[in-house]
Amino acid sequence: MAEYGLWWSLEGHCGPINCLTFMEDGTHIASGDDSCDGIFEWLHMETVFDTAIEFVELDHTHNLLLLTTQGRIILYQIQRKNSVVALRLVQAHPSLSHPCLLALPISTHFVQQAHGVIVAFLDSRELGSTAYHEGTKTLLVWNLVDGVDVYQLLDCSFYFLVFLVHFGMWFCVCYVFDVGF
Repeated sequence: MAEYGLWWSLEGHCGPINCLTFMEDGTHIASGDDSCDGIFEWLHMETVFDTAIEFVELDHTHNLLLLTTQGRIILYQIQRKNSVVALRLVQAHPSLSHPCLLALPISTHFVQQAHGVIVAFLDSRELGSTAYHEGTKTLLVWNLVDGVDVYQLLDCSFYFLVFLVHFGMWFCVCYVFDVGF
């Protein structure tokens, strides 16, 4: 049986960690928590937001970081010089000077080599989790009610999702937390 041990402990988080992702080279990680400060941590640097961070997505090819907070979607350019990592704000929706959205964005995915973005919002269907596979242009949506829905992204003059299939599930006790490829 494999033995596991603690290699690193994150400091600064005051609440449950909602999301965690690694830089492709493994030198840095980004994490977001539920604390009132919404700390986003890069091991050696932290940026404090005004709310909890729900989800982070990295595009390693273009050095982009996309994250959702409660009512806001934010895109950063990751700038690295030696061991220093800096985030340059590219765009926020709504802008940081405006009130947050009333809807809660809970996950994001880069599509079409980071030329587009899919954003999933918590809605009346009780959306739980999403996963996107760029190679097949397939989106999985766990709807928290009765299973997983599968969609395909079609690219014409504009992008749209086409429903493919529903995988029904019956839950006695729901322990499912995430879907993925």
